[in-house]
Amino acid sequence: RRAASDLDSPSYERLADLRYRGQSFELTVAADDLASLPERFHAAHERRYGFRMEDEGIDVVNVRLVATVHGARPPLHQARTTGTATNGRRRANFDGEWLEVEVLDRRRLGAGSAVTGPAIVEFPEATCLVRPEWAGEVDDVGTLVLERA
Repeated sequence: RRAASDLDSPSYERLADLRYRGQSFELTVAADDLASLPERFHAAHERRYGFRMEDEGIDVVNVRLVATVHGARPPLHQARTTGTATNGRRRANFDGEWLEVEVLDRRRLGAGSAVTGPAIVEFPEATCLVRPEWAGEVDDVGTLVLERA
């Protein structure tokens, strides 16, 4: 939790998502000064698409306020291994060829743990298929960093 005094001096950014009436795509523009908002939108549209339609109505799709408070970065904890990461083997298809690959539990891969493709790394929320020509390792904060071998 932050003390109330930590929130005393946020910076604010006002933004608006606008589009010409009848269009499907919006452009985000700064909305600090409402009087200059139409001209700011016309200019942004011209930069992006090469033309402006000043006689066309403008739809306001979203308006938002972003408040930012700067503070100290939270500490990052070193990733630790919790036993064997091997979770069996499974068949996987790479470019039309079926291979028997190792299945690894991401939660058990600590800092410095190597991963060599082909492999499957199972995360609690996702699955990472490591191609045969890729390899990598878990960094100090637990990120799986893969590179083409």
